[in-house]
Amino acid sequence: MNPLRWTCKSTRTLAAELRKQGFEVGASTVRELLGDLGYSLQGNRKTREGNDHPDRNAQFEHINARVKAKKRRGEPAISVDTKKKEKLGNTSKVGREYEPKRQPRKTDTHDVPVKEKGKAVPYGVYDRHRNEAIASVGVSSDTAEFAVSAIRMWWMRLGKKHYLSRSRLLITADSGGSNASRNRLWKLQLQLLADETGLIIEVCHYPPATSKWNKIEPRLFCHITRNWLGVPLETREIVVSNIGNTRTESGLEVDAWVDENVYQKGIEVAESQLSDCIIKRNKFHGDWNYEIHPRQDNESGNPVTYCRADPKILSFSIPNRFIPAHNVPFDSRHSLKSWSETANLRGPFRRILRSCLFTRMITLPATHIRTVIDRAIRWIGQ
Repeated sequence: MNPLRWTCKSTRTLAAELRKQGFEVGASTVRELLGDLGYSLQGNRKTREGNDHPDRNAQFEHINARVKAKKRRGEPAISVDTKKKEKLGNTSKVGREYEPKRQPRKTDTHDVPVKEKGKAVPYGVYDRHRNEAIASVGVSSDTAEFAVSAIRMWWMRLGKKHYLSRSRLLITADSGGSNASRNRLWKLQLQLLADETGLIIEVCHYPPATSKWNKIEPRLFCHITRNWLGVPLETREIVVSNIGNTRTESGLEVDAWVDENVYQKGIEVAESQLSDCIIKRNKFHGDWNYEIHPRQDNESGNPVTYCRADPKILSFSIPNRFIPAHNVPFDSRHSLKSWSETANLRGPFRRILRSCLFTRMITLPATHIRTVIDRAIRWIGQ
């Protein structure tokens, strides 16, 4: 008798099979006999993680030591990851919520994806020191460009406020996905972020098949999942609202928004582009642990920064190249946002400029920034 054919059957089925073989037995007797033999109904338990990497524990200790060092120095340490994609629509979700008696929320019978509604791709950034987090809800693909855009917005909204005087940032991430250790676009986008902010970005990847140990999972994602149990995610606004209302007794607060940019998949990074990045690998597992330093301007010695704007707002095409922001006719060491606030500009132009520069975060050559400034000044003069 093959046990695989019997242990998955109900006691009624087992009793019926035994009676066919000449035994007089009922379902309750079968249940008692199985208990005496040491059997019970059990579900599966996810415990097998595959083959462990020989340096798995050493990498955990390395990450822990780096996080502690950052905390002692008052430098930021963030944990990043992409949460499971959610299909938008009036579909049933696991869980329950309070509704008037005998008036349950009515949802679609079949959980068929609605192409018009699309999907929601939450990317989270969790501050390990301050117990704060942000979530950028994407509408297209989970790419490295999308991931670094979320990290950039965390720095602009929260990080700069608390760590403005610091020059280093630690990122702990998984070894796969949009922030994979082998992802060239991930490293290139981090290099651009380092150039823009002047930060030295240190990255520590968790070993393969250990994503559940990433701090953002138990500190943020599990609470988001609990917060929208039983709530149909019909629109992105509902997704953002549920994420933004996530709270814990330990004081966790989450800032969420929708990133409406469309990120292209399959972008290839040439070897020449990667070689231009300043990547300093750690002696211990340089493929998992490395630093990305901001590139310096050869003339001024200042970090190279880049102007960014929304191409949909501007009326001209954008060539596929980067031009350092120090070509813009104002001091590159100050952010464009600070310049737009302190310059002698009229209100409408200031708002337009800030919207262009900080809404979409798509690279724009500095020559086009000058064109925008010249056109706007002439428009104000009229």
